[in-house]
Amino acid sequence: MLADLRSERLQVVQRLGKPESSYRKITFHKQHLEQDAHLDAVLLGPGHPLYAAVDEKLNERLSALGGQVAFYVDPVATSPYRLHFFEIAIRGKNTKGGDVPLYGELVAVREESRTGEGGGTGVSPVRTGGTPVPPLAVKPPRSKH
Repeated sequence: MLADLRSERLQVVQRLGKPESSYRKITFHKQHLEQDAHLDAVLLGPGHPLYAAVDEKLNERLSALGGQVAFYVDPVATSPYRLHFFEIAIRGKNTKGGDVPLYGELVAVREESRTGEGGGTGVSPVRTGGTPVPPLAVKPPRSKH
């Protein structure tokens, strides 16, 4: 599986370089790096070659599910409602003319049935917060953590 994540066919490998062939210890939590037992851990997150390669492969495998329907249970809801998700993104160009994500945000819109005057539905945005994407225009050096 790791060989798939190091393939030159992946866009992120071309942009960020190959992930290492092995990692002794990884973490997604920055505070772990402050603990003596985890000083040798590698912090994974957006912009790290391994994180980006897994993200690209997962999105590739799940691409057929785009636009599909899923059911969620809200234990505190008093009536059913629909959630519509969409992504807002700002993209730029790198020095080679390739698309570069600069900022992304997932937005959920809650649609509820209204009873009484006129019926119909109402929508209210539920912001999930911005997810800053690190600049990727400059390819980092190949020697990693």
